[in-house]
Amino acid sequence: MTPTSIRPLPAPAGAAEARQKVEQALTLVGEARQENGALPDVFEEARAGLAGYEPHLQAIKFDRPDRDVSDHGRSLRQQAASASQDIQEGQPGQDRLEDLSAQVADLIDGAIQDLGGGNSTARWRLTSAKNDVGFALESSIPVTGISLRHASKAITESLDPYLVEVEEDAPGRDVGRFAEDIEELWLTAEEHLQVGPIYVRSTERSLESAQAYLELARQAL
Repeated sequence: MTPTSIRPLPAPAGAAEARQKVEQALTLVGEARQENGALPDVFEEARAGLAGYEPHLQAIKFDRPDRDVSDHGRSLRQQAASASQDIQEGQPGQDRLEDLSAQVADLIDGAIQDLGGGNSTARWRLTSAKNDVGFALESSIPVTGISLRHASKAITESLDPYLVEVEEDAPGRDVGRFAEDIEELWLTAEEHLQVGPIYVRSTERSLESAQAYLELARQAL
């Protein structure tokens, strides 16, 4: 009797396509984590640029008609411009983080669809990864972007009219009344720069978890 040859079972329909999408998602989620990992430095450098403003603010606050505090206004503008530049340089990374994460979510969706009703283990792991990425996209990533934009706005277009008044100070003028508005905007920017890193850490936890689930899903395919 001729022994019957044993043939390997064919891969489930869609498994190869799903695995390819998972591989792509793993590559992109790694890139997203790199972009997110660079953001704490952006926030820290911008905050450092705003530090030490108090002496200038005090000089403006106690301005008198016989004083000229215009130099203090120019110093504050230089600080604000430096911090704003740090934020602007970090914004493309934030935008890329959001774009990469959205691509990862789409790839995971596609992989789940490729599997159809088969391979429940892989589908469960992919769904868990999808939930992690979705949470980041809906909560932490947008707030990080908002923090950057609002901090930049506070120390540029919102602050500019008050700094112009101070920079135009001269004997006979008293610009002390603008100190409170300047301080409020400065503190607003600092607050956004303090909040942003909290959400950066949340994004890292979500993407790290998603990456782990994707690796487990790959093993099940």
